[in-house]
Amino acid sequence: MTIEKRLRTCLLGGLGVAVAAGTPGMAWAQDLPQTTGFEIRRLNDIVDLQRQQLDQQERALQRQQERIEALERAFLGVQSPRQAGYVPAVTAPAYPAEHRANAIQNAQAAEPVGEPPDPTEVLRELEDIAGLREVGGVLTPPGTVVFEPSIEYEQTSTNRFFFNGVQIADVVLVGDIQVSDADRDAITAVAAARTGITNRSEVEVRVPFVYRDDRVTQTGTGLPSDGLVNDIDNANIGDVEVTGRYQLNSGGDGWPIFIGNLRVKSTTGEGPFDIDRNASGIETELSTGSGFWAVEPSLTWIYPTDPAVFYGNISYLWNIEDDVDEVVGGERISDVDPGDVFGIAFGMGYSLNERTSFSVGYEHKFVFETDQVLTNTTTSARRTESSEEFDVGSLSFGYSYAISDRTSLNLTLQTGVTEDAPDVRMLLRVPIKFDVF
Repeated sequence: MTIEKRLRTCLLGGLGVAVAAGTPGMAWAQDLPQTTGFEIRRLNDIVDLQRQQLDQQERALQRQQERIEALERAFLGVQSPRQAGYVPAVTAPAYPAEHRANAIQNAQAAEPVGEPPDPTEVLRELEDIAGLREVGGVLTPPGTVVFEPSIEYEQTSTNRFFFNGVQIADVVLVGDIQVSDADRDAITAVAAARTGITNRSEVEVRVPFVYRDDRVTQTGTGLPSDGLVNDIDNANIGDVEVTGRYQLNSGGDGWPIFIGNLRVKSTTGEGPFDIDRNASGIETELSTGSGFWAVEPSLTWIYPTDPAVFYGNISYLWNIEDDVDEVVGGERISDVDPGDVFGIAFGMGYSLNERTSFSVGYEHKFVFETDQVLTNTTTSARRTESSEEFDVGSLSFGYSYAISDRTSLNLTLQTGVTEDAPDVRMLLRVPIKFDVF
């Protein structure tokens, strides 16, 4: 029974009792209907006002409940709170479905509570995503030093067939025939350390130690029946590198995060003109460095999504020309301009859970020709030779596992997809974080 009905019943019941009692003062009873009618109208107005206030409070409660459920859906995913296993303790009255849609729109358009996360901090949470560190994408915060030992294995096999003569038929060759089978293995152990300079910049130093082993077998006319085998190796320090990185933007408004990189490579390793050779100019040991200073600027972009991260890199390696002034096989080599390298890489990292992720990517390098000036030591004839350009393309797969909050394990496997690329390359990294200050 509503409040209005209760008030009317009480008033009418009281009037009926007073009339039936026949109490003195009937003049008052004759005037009572006029006075009672006025009071009833006044009470009706009060009841109507209270009913309007109750309706307004009910609508406000409905809107509040709609906002709460919309926020719960945004937090729990596309499922409704009840589908996700959450049932509110107090259930609001039922309301039309169109009110729900309006409430969801209002909740989405409402101003966020608190401040949005710093994109730089969000980016650092992606550090353990496999593949990002290889393209220089995640920066170290100030006051933190990351020591990263790594070991890399690279294997290359080539089989080349040389023929200089006359082909009489499809299966008959008359002339000089040579076959070269080369197996090259390289193991590189690197001690690397990096630290943040500012909130958006870092510097890294890498010191490699290289072991190489080459076995080249040549067979053909004019050579021994069992072929000519050249098996040489060498182990020494490689080229020390210093790299600086700077985050260019915050990545807001749907833009990816851009990071500029600058790598400088030294000549601490033994270059191809520093090793020993025989009288014919054939090397008797292997180089562990390039022998030339190099500078490589590059640009990395990262676009975080949930749960995948897309990344890419574009680079240009400038090998600086130098006068080596070495005699090799009866010719003096003076100016050498190693071929520059233009590279592009892209890929995707996917986080399986808070500790594990994997990545897949592709890297391609265009190696330009190398020019060198040769002078014959007997005739003093001077000439310039240039090598051919070639491409190095590799498909990579990465895996990362966070052992703890400070240590993770990263494994990368690359396989060559072009003729001049290494057959296989495996890289194992173990970054360890230290808070210095």
